[in-house]
Amino acid sequence: MCMGILLALIMTFSVENKNTVQPSGNVPPSVEAAYSCTYQKGTVRAGDEAQLVLTGIGGMTIESVELSMRSNRSGGAGTITVTADGATVATKSGSFRDWTGAFDGTSYHMISVLTRSVQVEDELTVSVQGTENSLYIERFVITVQEPPAHTVTLMKGVDVYSTLTESESGAGVLLPMMNDTAEWHFIGWSEREFYTEYQVPDKLYTALNTMHLDEDKTLWACYIYRKEEEDTYVTELQSGIYLYVNSEMNFALSGIPEGGRMKTGYADSHNSKQYYQIEFVEPDTAYITHLESNSPIGHSGTNLRSISTPWLVYHEGEETQLYTYINGKRSVLWLNMLDSETQAYYTGLFSAEQWENSPMRLMYPQEEEEPAYTCHPECGVAIETVPGGRRQTNDKVLMLFGDYELRMTNGKKELRLRK
Repeated sequence: MCMGILLALIMTFSVENKNTVQPSGNVPPSVEAAYSCTYQKGTVRAGDEAQLVLTGIGGMTIESVELSMRSNRSGGAGTITVTADGATVATKSGSFRDWTGAFDGTSYHMISVLTRSVQVEDELTVSVQGTENSLYIERFVITVQEPPAHTVTLMKGVDVYSTLTESESGAGVLLPMMNDTAEWHFIGWSEREFYTEYQVPDKLYTALNTMHLDEDKTLWACYIYRKEEEDTYVTELQSGIYLYVNSEMNFALSGIPEGGRMKTGYADSHNSKQYYQIEFVEPDTAYITHLESNSPIGHSGTNLRSISTPWLVYHEGEETQLYTYINGKRSVLWLNMLDSETQAYYTGLFSAEQWENSPMRLMYPQEEEEPAYTCHPECGVAIETVPGGRRQTNDKVLMLFGDYELRMTNGKKELRLRK
């Protein structure tokens, strides 16, 4: 933990109305104040309550709590309670005259409630409950011991990437973004160092966000493994499961017909909503079925429908157009139709004469793999499945950790130094 001279900070919260206080003085950026009064502004009658709740105050030591108050000319009583993290740490009950020696309907007096040091982990609450008309709150004055500025050490694998120190206590630090590699993609900063795991890490902090600290921390850059893939288009037609895409705009047919249209989505070879069974009954004729819903994709006039109708096929090289004839006009199943009202793209039937070199393609889907996470992309994928497969009873898995390898066979583990 950073060491330094601890200074006293005086935080003042002046009552503006029944739902608002105005902070002033030395209020750290992390502290947020919420105020409420059951009557009006700072007036507390018998049966009323006013309450100030401070959050983001974790790690601070409270030295004192005072309230600037007055009463009616001849009355005013209640109970002032201070709680830290839900536990009562100070109370003051009685009349205003008990506290100051006399009732005063004109001048405000400082009423001291907490006079000893109290450590707060999360939340401080000051409440005033009225028992006799009336008490009037002008402001809350809270003195705290300023905690030191904290430091985050950022690790990239086994190396220190950077250290970030708060500009002042409670200011927090802005976590940076890290570059991806070809197969490992940065997803955030982890409080825990680990090699290969198959669940999203807990306590993961996203980059380009301010992290507030109550102690010094070490964080590790965390990555998810995505195998580098290239989109592959069909060059030889045969029945199978494909995505129907516009390769120039990276659009893909998605879902099933609704209201005579279909959705256009960004092409994602892992998205099963974009998978279609294309059955070629002739080289130039096909039927389309949405794989996930087993719904046929056809048309009635210019409207797309969940009915089985044949589609004509134009294919040359990587190009594949699916089309039909409506009233003697050639109409292509087209992905980038633009709705003039919503300015959103949709899929419909576009009247067009035959043309070559269009961007329409059939694309192969990619098999979804079990996601892997790591703080050590420098070790590579860090996992190799040898014959037998990870899910079979004769599991054999090799996991790499720097100069070591962990072999697991049928649940038995063996750690070896790599040669």
